[in-house]
Amino acid sequence: MSFSSWASTNTSTANTSTGQVHIRLVFEAEPAQPQVTLEQQRELLAELKRRYHQLARQHHPDVGGSEEAMKRLNAWYEDKRAMIEALRVA
Repeated sequence: MSFSSWASTNTSTANTSTGQVHIRLVFEAEPAQPQVTLEQQRELLAELKRRYHQLARQHHPDVGGSEEAMKRLNAWYEDKRAMIEALRVA
């Protein structure tokens, strides 16, 4: 779907007397999921893991980092790993 056809299916109205704006968005189709080769997916996972280990060495509580920073790093890693694994492989 092109942007112009997407934009034409959406409406927006403004009520200036109350200062409120109402926007209605209608999505006709989900955006296409990126497609990668198996080799690209493996490279992305390897780079993510390398970067995670690099950051873990800096932020781990055993080397002076905080538990909160490590929890955020772990959550970030799991989120990105899941995103890469969910990519469609060609």
